[in-house]
Amino acid sequence: MKNISLAILALFGLAEASKLSYRPPKGSNPWHETSFALNAELEPDFPHGYKVPNFGVDAEIKQSLKNLKKAEG
Repeated sequence: MKNISLAILALFGLAEASKLSYRPPKGSNPWHETSFALNAELEPDFPHGYKVPNFGVDAEIKQSLKNLKKAEG
């Protein structure tokens, strides 16, 4: 049993954590310098500023909240 414990400790001692780093090429994603969030003067070429309808709370959520209140009461 002692040999197994020592073997496990030795394995943990040999293990090293390494941080992988991935940086995509510049300009291949929206968060580089040409980002709309960083440059407020840029106007996006896609539709924006439209209204999103609010249909209220879903019936299943209402039922879950009702059951939660009943269970806690």
